[in-house]
Amino acid sequence: MSTKQIGVKPDSKEGDNIFDTYFNLIEKNQLVAASIDRPVYNTLVNSVTIVERNLLDASQRKKTSIKRIKILNDNVNKVLKEWLPILTLLSKNIDFIKALAYNFIGLSLIVNNNQGLDEQDIEKYSEYLSPSVESMELINSGDLAMPNALHYATRSNPYFEIVNNLHHSMGMGDFHVVLQKLVDANFKIFYNLDYLSYKISLNDIQEDTQLEQVRKSLKKYNIVELLESFKLDSQENVHTEWLIMIKTNNNHPDAVKFLNLIYTLSTAIKYIDDDEISVTIDDWGNGSKWAKLRVRFNNLIAQEETKELLDKARKATEAELFDKRIGEADKLRSEADKTAKEAANMPAKEIAEESNLLELEMKKLELFEKRIDIEFKIEDLKSKKIDNLNKLSNMIKDGLLASDSNFQIQINDLLYLKNYGTANEGASMNAIESRAALKSNFGDPGQSL
Repeated sequence: MSTKQIGVKPDSKEGDNIFDTYFNLIEKNQLVAASIDRPVYNTLVNSVTIVERNLLDASQRKKTSIKRIKILNDNVNKVLKEWLPILTLLSKNIDFIKALAYNFIGLSLIVNNNQGLDEQDIEKYSEYLSPSVESMELINSGDLAMPNALHYATRSNPYFEIVNNLHHSMGMGDFHVVLQKLVDANFKIFYNLDYLSYKISLNDIQEDTQLEQVRKSLKKYNIVELLESFKLDSQENVHTEWLIMIKTNNNHPDAVKFLNLIYTLSTAIKYIDDDEISVTIDDWGNGSKWAKLRVRFNNLIAQEETKELLDKARKATEAELFDKRIGEADKLRSEADKTAKEAANMPAKEIAEESNLLELEMKKLELFEKRIDIEFKIEDLKSKKIDNLNKLSNMIKDGLLASDSNFQIQINDLLYLKNYGTANEGASMNAIESRAALKSNFGDPGQSL
């Protein structure tokens, strides 16, 4: 990443090194911070340093392929660059600095664990550590648009420059309202810190001299086990929300067909679990017609089943799991009948031999049928679930195909499906799920400014 030639052009050779940009921005804010707050900025410097060193170590391991280094490099840089404008705006919010530092510890674990992760896993958990969809919408909105965060971050007083510019356009009060919305939108990173999801304290990374010891201790943790168990343990405290954006480039789409597209998608998702899922219209607009839906999941099972449903709908396939088993039983029965008919025309010795074989085949068939019967009883509920998912996925598919306009569907700011003549599949459902917003069940969305 920094010095080793790995076949992937390092960021430091491309002009703007994202790590140096972070270090410069943090240092400028640390210099003007109150003395009591300066150690907090040091935790952020150290967490970014751990990510950089882990990435460099990964690039120097002989067993790490050039392709994997590129995947790690791309995902790490995507996460860091997406957080940069938010850090620039919230660089004086001490609680946010702590939460972001802790978030980057999780990023360092992805790099540590990369050999045990496939490409989709790296993308999935990187998305989990990225800013929320809502905060990215705020950053990219007309009022807060920051087209060149790297430019701002490298100026002598980036925060003051941005604040002055935004105060002129928004006013002091409105600007602070937007900053609070940014904090609230990223509740996930505050929650991870409060409950120490990465099994390490921020106090452990305040001192530079302890960094190598911390890096060594972090090697024993598995990011997948930590985050998946953390999600299960957190279900009573939090819920997740998805934002679904449906767009058409037709300024005057057929009203029935476009609204039917929204209706079938919303209805199918609701049918998964009406008690645990709510779907509301968050916003809509003109230009090209678009509608934004907000989907709330009160538990992980409802979210997982929705993910499975949308994956089926996107691939437009039907499961035939249980027909296959019935087919196997019929095949054995048919072979046994065939053996019995052939035995009628054989000499006595051969009849005896074939009779024994036939008896053995019949016993195998009886055992197989008993096992099938037990399995069918155990899997009856699964069968009903799959049948339901098939019907709902076909419902979504039919709604998509019935639209006479080109359309694009994004979920959590990632492409789900784009139909401009041909269907183009987007991000994996795992990545889409990981990008979900985390919300408190107790009405306390985040820390105050």
